[in-house]
Amino acid sequence: MVWVDLSQGVILCDLLHAPPEEEITGEGHKQLRYIRLPKSVRPLGPHDIPSFSRDVAVVDGRIKFIDLEIDSGSPGRWTAATWSMSVGDSEFRKDGEVKSADIAPSDALDLGSFFVAHPTLSSRHGDILYLMAKASLYVHDRESTMIAVDMKNMKMERVAK
Repeated sequence: MVWVDLSQGVILCDLLHAPPEEEITGEGHKQLRYIRLPKSVRPLGPHDIPSFSRDVAVVDGRIKFIDLEIDSGSPGRWTAATWSMSVGDSEFRKDGEVKSADIAPSDALDLGSFFVAHPTLSSRHGDILYLMAKASLYVHDRESTMIAVDMKNMKMERVAK
């Protein structure tokens, strides 16, 4: 079982495996473990909304974390980095990163002209990242596009409005 705080870390409790005797506290209770988010991840500011740029998912039995860093000077430029760990690990290990500039162009969408946010990892395909894309950040602009990015092959997989 995993509890997630996208600004700090995760708390783990492995309900399937009995811990060594020294880790049991009280009457058969399993100990909780706290794992900090990767040290190389930029800290969030007091007004940042964590789900705007981060996500955690369990993919193929591993806990995966993604951090989306948006270039404030250019709306269509961003970097998405992933880390993962198994339940027995003591910290996250970096899997890789993709930059918007490295993604192969698509006829369906020009990434350079969109603001992206709310990264969501696929729980079925470890290399697929979903992003919400909008042409404008204005509140009255209610139209958004969902894009699927194959981080391994650095290409857009799908686009849906």
